[in-house]
Amino acid sequence: MFDLFPVSRLAGIVAVGAVTFSPLAAVAAESDASRGPYVEIFGGLSTLGDQNFDFTPTTGVKANGRLDAGRGWLGGAALGYQANENIRVEAEIIYSRNQVKGATATGLAATNGGDYASLAIMGSVLLDVATYETDFAVFKPYVGVGLGFIEEVDADLKGGVRSEFDQGGKLAYQIRGGVRWRYESGVIAGFGLRYLKADNPLLKGPRGRVDAGYDPLSFNASVGWSF
Repeated sequence: MFDLFPVSRLAGIVAVGAVTFSPLAAVAAESDASRGPYVEIFGGLSTLGDQNFDFTPTTGVKANGRLDAGRGWLGGAALGYQANENIRVEAEIIYSRNQVKGATATGLAATNGGDYASLAIMGSVLLDVATYETDFAVFKPYVGVGLGFIEEVDADLKGGVRSEFDQGGKLAYQIRGGVRWRYESGVIAGFGLRYLKADNPLLKGPRGRVDAGYDPLSFNASVGWSF
């Protein structure tokens, strides 16, 4: 006659195993769902403090100066990849534009307005430092650093004589932090802070050149889709 004891014991082991490992399987499924490529668009507010703006005319000597900059905005897009539960990488293109209130330097025409803008291509490594799950989304605060190039920095100064100075190809770095969340549908969103600094742009214009500073601080919101 067939012995039911081993069969019942095996059924019990299977049941216990299912209860034990089903949460781990769910975690693994969530982990797999969070990995892979994603795209984002972002925009927000930018602020730029007073900057070095040392002017050297075409025929003359260098004169120390300051650029009085103010609020502005930025926008851009990112292509990213979630490598694992905590680490992601991103490539970004960022356009930023700030108001110029005035600029002063010996030999530079009086300035009473204008804008200070840049186009940057950056790569970043981001670390999700914690995970908070809710019924509708998974929230992850993050920090990160990035390196790239300022493709163009442009100072368009208005006054008695309009002056425009620009240059591209300067090394830049950035520090980032914020919070990002992902919905079950795959939609992602977030808020973040970004500090970007260019490596002393040397801006060239028709009447000379400017040794300038450029380090905007920005707050942005983002929305995207993970695949």
